[in-house]
Amino acid sequence: MRRAFLTNIILLAAANLLIKPFYLFGIERKVQFLLGNEAYGYYYNLFNFTLILQFIGDFGLQNYTLRLLSQHRSQTANLVGAMNGLKIALTLIYFLLTLLMAWIWYGSTLDAGFIFHLAFNQVLISLIFFLRAQIAGLGFYKTDSLLSVSDRLILIFSLGCLIYLPGLTDLLTVATFVWVQTFSLGLVTLFCILFIAGKGIKFFPLKVDFNAWINAFRFCVPFALIYFTNALFSKADSIWLQRLLPDGQSEAGIYAYCYRFYDALCIISLSFGGLLLPMFARLHQDDQRRQLLLKASMNMLWIISVILGLGCFFFSGEIQKYVTKDMTEHSQRIIGWLALSFIPGSINYIFGAFFQATHRERLLYRIYAGVAVLSIILNYIFIPHWKGEGSALVCMISQSILLLISSVFIWEEIRRIGIQFFRWMIFSLLTAGIMYVVQKSSWGDLSFRLFILFVSLPCLAYLTGVLRPSDIREWIADTNK
Repeated sequence: MRRAFLTNIILLAAANLLIKPFYLFGIERKVQFLLGNEAYGYYYNLFNFTLILQFIGDFGLQNYTLRLLSQHRSQTANLVGAMNGLKIALTLIYFLLTLLMAWIWYGSTLDAGFIFHLAFNQVLISLIFFLRAQIAGLGFYKTDSLLSVSDRLILIFSLGCLIYLPGLTDLLTVATFVWVQTFSLGLVTLFCILFIAGKGIKFFPLKVDFNAWINAFRFCVPFALIYFTNALFSKADSIWLQRLLPDGQSEAGIYAYCYRFYDALCIISLSFGGLLLPMFARLHQDDQRRQLLLKASMNMLWIISVILGLGCFFFSGEIQKYVTKDMTEHSQRIIGWLALSFIPGSINYIFGAFFQATHRERLLYRIYAGVAVLSIILNYIFIPHWKGEGSALVCMISQSILLLISSVFIWEEIRRIGIQFFRWMIFSLLTAGIMYVVQKSSWGDLSFRLFILFVSLPCLAYLTGVLRPSDIREWIADTNK
């Protein structure tokens, strides 16, 4: 992989690490505080409902279009026309099925206009990804990187004005919040269209090319099923809470607040996954270098996820005090379980990228489907008894079982690279013990104790043999080849 491409991905990850946490805690958290848990829970529930069904409108076209345009740039005009035609057809199907499924699921309580608006925003999100795939496929990687965070930047400015400027706070409602999202997504979509058109590519006339559509479906079906089955066990929690509890909307709002911490942690894992997928794909035929990359990435992400996950688990109460005054033991326990979920979930991002890069998509979506079924069953058992805590516990169980099953299917790869799980467990147990002692102690304020931990724990990783400088040097050297 060329250094320029790798640098671009790292810059993209860095931008997301800066902008997305600020949006989650500086903007979105404040919006929820002003709207209230029940109103925000209503929005969050319907948002996730439209998100889960979005696999219909996207159907893996982003990956397919990127690959197609990268390999056949001389046929750009024909390919864009055919793919745009297919995208519009899938979007219409998505709207119809979303409204139908929402009517079946929510019955007479359904606000059809509101869910249509949320579905429209999902279409804009999907369209942005689709257009960005065209831009990246044409070789404009820096533009694609800027577009990846542009909608959040617009939201930060627009919502920031509403929630922080005197006199404008009263204008904020759930409907206003969704309209501001539409404004942000619409601007980014318009820019993408103008940029592509400025390169001489015409969107019209749209082409109904059944041969191209059939080829696209053959390629995209596994990716669409991966998205759908993954969303079923990772994004459906609020839907089950609303369905199974009499105060479901309020509980969904509390869960959304807690899940924001999990989302912030997962930015790191997603960045790793985005970095590793093209690298694994490039090394598909080179077993030795692929195994080296897998080993280095697993060790590094395990260290990061254990430190951050256990840190949020043991210091969830202290962290909440810095974020909000509305702190309860209930929300603290939800955050704790979700923080523990982040540890196996991080390695699952690596395994997901590895399965896709080595063309085992069908196996991956079957594993996801099994975990999704288990997650649904456990939610029906746990939520009536423990509410949001039960949902968070299901998340941890699901991610742990997913890690176990995935490890079984690539055990031969893991065995060959020499991952020493005993060292992993020693490091994890010692980290948990140190964090427990520090959390119970009275050594200075929270920032000082966290500083001590985040300086000493990497040293512990080195002493236990989980972190090996030679692995990092070899990985960095490999990326420059």
